[in-house]
Amino acid sequence: MESIIHKIKETAQINPNKVALEIEEDGEWRQFKYQDLMKQLDDVTSLLKKRGVSAGDRLVLMSENRLENVIAYLAILACEATAVNIDSNLPLEDLYSLIDQADPRAILASKKTGGHFTPERLPYLPVWDITRSYIPLANFQTNISKKREVRIAGDPEVATILFTSGTTGHYQGVMLSHDNLISAIKESAYMAELTPNDKVLCLFPMHHVFPLVQFILTPLYYGSQIILVSKLDEKSLFSAFKKKPTKMIVVPKILEMLHKKIKGEIQRNGSVVQGLISFLQKFSDLVEKTTSLNIRRHLMKPLQRKFGGKLSLIVCGGAPLSRKVHEDMEKWGFIIRQGYGLTETSGAAAFSNPWLTQVYDSVGVCSNHMEMRIHSPNENGEGEICLRGKGLMKGYFGDPEATQQAIRDGWFHTGDLGKIDENGYLFITGRKRELIVLPSGKKAMPHTVEAHYHDIDGIKDLAVVGMELKGEQTGEMVCATVVIDDEKQLEEEKIELAFFERASTLPDHFRIEKIFFVNEIPRTTSLKVKRHLLKKKLMEA
Repeated sequence: MESIIHKIKETAQINPNKVALEIEEDGEWRQFKYQDLMKQLDDVTSLLKKRGVSAGDRLVLMSENRLENVIAYLAILACEATAVNIDSNLPLEDLYSLIDQADPRAILASKKTGGHFTPERLPYLPVWDITRSYIPLANFQTNISKKREVRIAGDPEVATILFTSGTTGHYQGVMLSHDNLISAIKESAYMAELTPNDKVLCLFPMHHVFPLVQFILTPLYYGSQIILVSKLDEKSLFSAFKKKPTKMIVVPKILEMLHKKIKGEIQRNGSVVQGLISFLQKFSDLVEKTTSLNIRRHLMKPLQRKFGGKLSLIVCGGAPLSRKVHEDMEKWGFIIRQGYGLTETSGAAAFSNPWLTQVYDSVGVCSNHMEMRIHSPNENGEGEICLRGKGLMKGYFGDPEATQQAIRDGWFHTGDLGKIDENGYLFITGRKRELIVLPSGKKAMPHTVEAHYHDIDGIKDLAVVGMELKGEQTGEMVCATVVIDDEKQLEEEKIELAFFERASTLPDHFRIEKIFFVNEIPRTTSLKVKRHLLKKKLMEA
């Protein structure tokens, strides 16, 4: 069996003095060469084995983005054990529940993420501090105890268990094998045209499959450099841009923020600058039409410099991207490629292939390591997206029944709705469980409705949900939750008026009927809206 760790060590031997990872901590950037990483990896692997870790053991890993988190993950794989990556930002009771569900032999955490655990709630379970030479946190024991018997036997073939994000309120542990990850790593490198000269910007934590596979494992596998952001905020993001990344992965929320920032800056520079940018855009369109050459990035260098000036590719996934944002960002010289995938498919199952025609609103064609079909399509070709292939998970940990429900006749039923055109391009139309059904019988997807309103002035954040009608009427009404942008200082009444004016120009099923102003919209750490939680809060208000 091909080994991820063996390949990473081979890569490190070829370029031992090359920078492998760079991270900002306490306002200062620290660099670590490949030889530094390998030395720490060997030390931690040896220590884990001395503490009693053996092949197939499940070890919970929960930490903020930091070097020690990457080392700990690789060391777990080197022990032929299974890394169970958990989001440390979840409520404490959820963390205890997931740890119990994972049935581990030990927990690896930082003081920040593991300091609130108590031995009384986790009997006979060591909790090691990855930032302080793996000494036990609080009063936890040092070594793995024989008194703690696991309910489910370990499986050395399982490299990682990742819990689904919980946007539906239900957590499931997705088991990904070494073969799954290697297949996804190779496909990621192909899709992103990754080279050893690339500097890859990783914004999100390792309990999400996309950053783990595409922007941690893949760069290390092929000898690229990782720029790791320790926390996701605007200051940290623009500090990372100064390190001149060449590729990064984002969710639409990040691109929308960057789009708004660039657009605002262009407007502040007055009509002369706006006119010049408009002329350059038209000129580059003409050049591309006549010669097939894309010169926008070169013409838009002043805009590019704010993002390091070297970005050759931005991969966007996790949710649908507004066509307006996509088109504008490309006009400003950025190359955007959308992707689609799930934790259950080890990441990208479809991707906007760099060598094929760019189709807006599509997430691209099926990846080489997967197959795709639409289950029970309607008259428009729309139905449930089903996937199978080398990236498909082994199953849900400890839940064979859920695995059988999700994987039928070898095909994984995603719960996502979409259609495939005659050229093989996939278009995501929504989530089955998020579909809003109006009294008229017409249907709307939240992200489709949001796309018609997101650019209204004075909005900091927006999410659409369907709220059940009361009384004799059946169905739902389309509602918006809005966070006001304090910098704009617009009153609620003016924002409401703008919404209803926009709604009057749209078809019935895109018309927002009620607006809730809130301080915050609940999102996961990958910035997906927790619509189930949002609806619950609105119903309780």
